[in-house]
Amino acid sequence: MKNAEALRQAPDGIRKVFSGAFTGNALVDRLTYNAYLVNMNGVSYRLKETKDFNQKIQKKDG
Repeated sequence: MKNAEALRQAPDGIRKVFSGAFTGNALVDRLTYNAYLVNMNGVSYRLKETKDFNQKIQKKDG
């Protein structure tokens, strides 16, 4: 997604803070500086819980 497109979809207030692509890129750079990459393989806990919840709802309504 291009920066301009992302800003069009963002809330109105964020456009005042991140008016340019440079500002957004600088923010991401600062947030990820010295960050650790955590590679997580396997089934997503949230996805599993959501599927289980939906199955319970379907059985209850069924």
